Amino acid sequence: MFGTKDLFVKSGKVHDTVSQQSGEKHEHITPHHFLYRLFKQSKQVSQIIAYIWRWADAIDNPKKDIANKLKEYFINPTDDLDHPGGKLEKLLKADPKNSDPEAKLLYAVFFEDSSSDNKDLLFPMFSDDECDCYSFQINVNSFDGKLCDPTPNDPGIIAYNIPYPPRPCIGETTVTEYELEQWIKNRDKKKSFADNPYIPTTCS
Repeated sequence: MFGTKDLFVKSGKVHDTVSQQSGEKHEHITPHHFLYRLFKQSKQVSQIIAYIWRWADAIDNPKKDIANKLKEYFINPTDDLDHPGGKLEKLLKADPKNSDPEAKLLYAVFFEDSSSDNKDLLFPMFSDDECDCYSFQINVNSFDGKLCDPTPNDPGIIAYNIPYPPRPCIGETTVTEYELEQWIKNRDKKKSFADNPYIPTTCS
């Protein structure tokens, strides 16, 4: 969950920052809208991480290749020193309807199981305006995500910290393969974070 007691205030700051970055007034879009959007974004990021953890070590399963390709975006989120997190940003702003490599990876995570109700999924997960105001960062030391306020050095940038800790050993005392699979498939609009605390969560 985001490490803050004023998440609603944070959503208001996201609203204001996006408006400033885009040069447009979003009078019809309230901080409530951004809070709801924030929950959807962070849930889907958590489901991507769950997919990696479930399938990266699979044997004789085509999902293994997908999971390991996805893993690279979290292990090496930057491919341009002038744009920290730029590689990960490509994944987070991809649209599964397209044919680029990132889009195909997201399609495998969210649309391969045709039995799921996918109408409420958010794609692209992050808009261009949001990507302009976020700095995507990976935190390998936590299971909880965090939004950080802009600083005087970067007044228009909100640090969006995504948890990607080492995966715990799969088992009944931590997290099971079944729990990971169920979270990946979860489409409950009222469910924004996994019940199991060992599944990295980026919202509360």
